[in-house]
Amino acid sequence: MNRALSGLASAVVASLLVTASALAQPQPDPPTPAPAEAPAGAYGGPEAQAPNAAPAQGPAAAPAQQAPAGAYGGPAQQAPAGAYGGPAQQAPAGAYGGPAQQAPAGAYGGPGSQSPGGPGSAPNAPTAHAPAPHRAPLGSPSTVPPPMPEEPPYDPGLALSPPPPPPMRIKHYGLQIMLVDAAWIALAASSDNNEGLATAAGLLYLGGGSIVHMSHGNNSSAVLSAGLRAGLPLAGALLGAGTVGGDDSLDTLAGVAVGGFLGGATAMVLDWFILGRQEIPIETTPRRHYRSRSFSIAPDVGIGHESMRVGVQGAF
Repeated sequence: MNRALSGLASAVVASLLVTASALAQPQPDPPTPAPAEAPAGAYGGPEAQAPNAAPAQGPAAAPAQQAPAGAYGGPAQQAPAGAYGGPAQQAPAGAYGGPAQQAPAGAYGGPGSQSPGGPGSAPNAPTAHAPAPHRAPLGSPSTVPPPMPEEPPYDPGLALSPPPPPPMRIKHYGLQIMLVDAAWIALAASSDNNEGLATAAGLLYLGGGSIVHMSHGNNSSAVLSAGLRAGLPLAGALLGAGTVGGDDSLDTLAGVAVGGFLGGATAMVLDWFILGRQEIPIETTPRRHYRSRSFSIAPDVGIGHESMRVGVQGAF
């Protein structure tokens, strides 16, 4: 019994060892099947042989089959002239890309053309030299002009209205006329039986005041002065002769003398105080010292023991 059990155990152990050794050995890979060969001419297969080619001899592979012209894998088909990929077509003469066309003789760029300045020389154009840049010194004030003042808005009422008149003042020069009248009175008083002095006195009475008025630029007063000095004595003499009346010639002469004297005196008084005045504008600007171009006239009277001098002085 014991032997049977020990033999069984030995058989089990031996089988286990055989199984373990079999599992420990490497198993060989299964055989890989050979790939199926593609048909001749197909993608990946042997190239098909042309129909007129000789059959392959021996075990060597047949030559590759040539694809038709233009097909994929065949010889390249040449594109027509001018088409994309074909030989370049030459452009006509003068066209863009073609050979250069020669300009006619004498034209600009053609044979025989010569510049105005001579063969091979072009006219020299004037060269403008740029001004040197101006650099302001350091610390100099800015050259930017100040802003212009704004103009007031346009007012049509101010444009149409006349400017206001300047202020005026009254200028009196009647004293100069009095001096001229004093001169003719002195001449008349010293003209005993002297017709020359009497004539000079009469002319000075009529025109002395007018000369003074014209020296001041008052021409209208000069005309009025001569008219009053001639008209008022005549009117007074006529009025005196008519007032006295009668057949006595002495009374008539006395009336003429009194009327003429009163008329002349009235004319001189009016000339002194009324006509001997003038309105002049007030100077609003500072007076400049310059040489005056006006002229003035003043009487010159001198009386001695046995002589008398009467004249007129003027500055021109």
